[in-house]
Amino acid sequence: MKAFLKRNRKFLMIAMCVACVMAVMAISAFAEGDATTVQTAVTTGLTSAATNITSMVAAVLPIAIGVLASLIAIKFGIKFFKSLVNKG
Repeated sequence: MKAFLKRNRKFLMIAMCVACVMAVMAISAFAEGDATTVQTAVTTGLTSAATNITSMVAAVLPIAIGVLASLIAIKFGIKFFKSLVNKG
């Protein structure tokens, strides 16, 4: 099975992309109402998702920067103390 997946990786990726496109097209094909209703629903959903993601990033970013700054400071502190010990 692994060998089959490795040999046909490109074909399988193309097939998965085509399947995803067909699934998205089926949403509008089987939807009740006209295309503008589906378009409005998709646009509203994606806008809502983008807003939520932006607010999450804005909430998490200061914490992540603080943690990364601490890790970098610890790394350089250890390197500095090692250089002092090796000189003595």
